Amino acid sequence: MKKSSAAKSARKSAKSDPPIREASIKRMTDVEVFERGEGYFGDGAIIKPIRIGNTLIARCHGSAYVPYHIRVTFDKKSVVDAMCNCPYEWGGYCKHIVALLLTHIRAPETIKVRPPVAELLVESERDEIIAMVTQMVDRYPELYGIVDGSGIPEEEDDEDDYGDEW
Repeated sequence: MKKSSAAKSARKSAKSDPPIREASIKRMTDVEVFERGEGYFGDGAIIKPIRIGNTLIARCHGSAYVPYHIRVTFDKKSVVDAMCNCPYEWGGYCKHIVALLLTHIRAPETIKVRPPVAELLVESERDEIIAMVTQMVDRYPELYGIVDGSGIPEEEDDEDDYGDEW
């Protein structure tokens, strides 16, 4: 698989980061949650942050045994979607999302920039793609529904069947 043009694209996308400011994060949560998110950022709770296009993805240590999964998507001006699988239900961003956004602002060098999956696949041979999809379905059987068109089954509970891997 050719990786040079995908790597160039990833570097180009890193130069076009959306301008997210701490003030806008503070507006999307309350003071206590922001401070706790700052603590998580300072403690290095964000695990393996990556950026694919305009989406940040990471895991974050929290009160649960298994780290939480976080995803934040930007447009050209701001955050358009933010999700975390923690049980926070009080509106606005949870402390884990705050910690990831602070990582984006205060420590962008720690975020690995990766090209979008479509860019990687367009440079792949058919047999390579078949092997990749087969390997993914073998590891995560619920993905079979994407391949056969039936969709991913609804989760019956919040348990993560794959431990701390993501």
